[in-house]
Amino acid sequence: MHYLAFFLCALGLQEPSSLEVVFEGRKAFPETELRMVVDRDLERYRRDPRPATLDDAVFRLKEHYKSRGYNFVAVVAERRERRLVFTLIEGPLVKLGALRFQGNTVFLRRELRDLLEGTASGRRLLFSKKLLALHVETILVAYGAKGYIEAAVADPARLYDAAEEKMDVTYKITEGRPFKIAAVGPALPGFESRYAEMAGQPYDPTTPAELEAAILDHLRERGYPHPVVVATPTIYRETCKVTIDLEVRPGKGGKVGAIEVTGNNLTRSSFIVSRASLVVGLPYRASEAREGERRLLRTGLFRQVRITPGEVQEGTDQVPVTIFVEEIKPGEVSVRAGTGSLDGPRVGADIAHVNLFGGGELVRLGGTVSRTGGRADFEVGFPWFLGSDFRPGLSLYYEQQQLPSFDVVSYGLAPSVLYPFTDKHSVTLGARYAAIRTDNVDPGVPPGDLLDFQYNAVFLATSLDFRDSALLPTSGVRVTGSIEWAPASFATDIEFLKASGRGDFYVPLPADLVFAVSVQGGVIKPLAETVEIPISLRFFAGGTNTVRGFKYGTIGERVGGEPTGGDVFFSVQTELRFRIWQEIHGAIFTDRGGVWLDSKDAAFDDTRWSVGAGIRYYTPAGALAVDVAWNPSREEGEDPVVFHISIGFPF
Repeated sequence: MHYLAFFLCALGLQEPSSLEVVFEGRKAFPETELRMVVDRDLERYRRDPRPATLDDAVFRLKEHYKSRGYNFVAVVAERRERRLVFTLIEGPLVKLGALRFQGNTVFLRRELRDLLEGTASGRRLLFSKKLLALHVETILVAYGAKGYIEAAVADPARLYDAAEEKMDVTYKITEGRPFKIAAVGPALPGFESRYAEMAGQPYDPTTPAELEAAILDHLRERGYPHPVVVATPTIYRETCKVTIDLEVRPGKGGKVGAIEVTGNNLTRSSFIVSRASLVVGLPYRASEAREGERRLLRTGLFRQVRITPGEVQEGTDQVPVTIFVEEIKPGEVSVRAGTGSLDGPRVGADIAHVNLFGGGELVRLGGTVSRTGGRADFEVGFPWFLGSDFRPGLSLYYEQQQLPSFDVVSYGLAPSVLYPFTDKHSVTLGARYAAIRTDNVDPGVPPGDLLDFQYNAVFLATSLDFRDSALLPTSGVRVTGSIEWAPASFATDIEFLKASGRGDFYVPLPADLVFAVSVQGGVIKPLAETVEIPISLRFFAGGTNTVRGFKYGTIGERVGGEPTGGDVFFSVQTELRFRIWQEIHGAIFTDRGGVWLDSKDAAFDDTRWSVGAGIRYYTPAGALAVDVAWNPSREEGEDPVVFHISIGFPF
């Protein structure tokens, strides 16, 4: 059939460019994915319809399936007039079965099994030839690290279990003899003791490269920007000994000279040099150059950074340095959407520009609207102010909300200064002014001392973040906290002291599970002449970020069925997270929390709880989360089930 189609196309009776490509029997993968696999072969076939080109496409499709666990796939390509049909018999999805070993004495079978199963990251691997090759390489590397450089692994024997659809694999190992290091030299000043310690140690094939890297780093840290080191092993198979001969050429030493910045169109060269922190006249050190690269990348202004030393200038000890940067586009527009138990569907957008004046300055304008109101924000920030790590900023907002017990309109501003002690720990000091107008407070709900008021306060906030990922955390801890003080001396209508905090904890478990816990709480106390905190400043619980089995603000004391809020709140959320398929994750959870008007009434027994499950789709920009929560101890007026849709994980 292939040859008939070729001759028909050659005679002009068929036009290959108008071919319709069909994948019959396709179930495991989307058609778009299979088209991408054979796209280049199809282009070649349309230009020159030779049977060999279709054979290449068939081969690629088979390898695509086999590398993903479909070991018995069969593919046939057939030309049917103006259709090119790939018939697929996918066969079963084959899992990796039992791992067995023969000939091993250096490692226990359990050690080898644990070593290979570690590549699964807790998940059950699918069988493929690529996986077997990875296993063989892993075994040889493990033996090589112990000096068994002659170790070999025969072609793995495979036994298919059709009933379980799994492939058992047996690895036959020939261990060989252990080789040890006899001598390393000539000795380099500063490395004598290390060379002596290496004598008698097992010879690892990676040892010469590690030696070269260590000596290069040693010299570059002492002002030699262009050293040359060659480590040459000599293997004596009769005695199972290895000597490593070193050739070291330090080159000329030098100090940091003129610094040139290239690749920057928006960012000031002076800012780049300042953040790189290379000091002209000091010895050039590779570690300081690498740290300069990391400092520049942490600004978020660059896609890549490269600091390169030039040759030491003749007649001087100056080393010219080039800093190359590739800038990220400074403008950004983002759109977000979700739905809440109180405000229903909501949409929002942000427009931001980073690097406004060439020094990482930020300007952002954003807003969110829903059926219960809206909020607008404006923010300016000046990171690395005057070349320092201090980050002053100013934020302004306007908000209008219709809440269950009252309506509120507020606006304000907050100048602040953030200082990052490390990339994990930061502290923010600032002041806040807010004007609040409260209306339509439900009858019987205590409104507090004032409905309409202004306040001025100072605040201190801190953040510790040791999570492995901000978007999809699987381990680590994040702790945040703040304290806010509004005394009479600040010409404020309401005097109070407010403190709040939150801790998020993530523990990885076997089988790709993650146990996540979030604990948060807060308290606000009236001071001096203020007797009762206004309702607009109180805490409310219930909703996505506290107890998901309740609508926003519906937990705690009520009057006429409407929540009063409270001066104290507490909540704890617990989740067991797991991967369902690729970037789709699931979770089962339970939440508990409470709100109290008087701190004396706060008690864990007086809290509400809920259980539920959720699905989250992970993207590079964040997760799309859908949670469904059930209230097992429903009271009058409460919904039995509450849905939440949001961008990002609850915590």
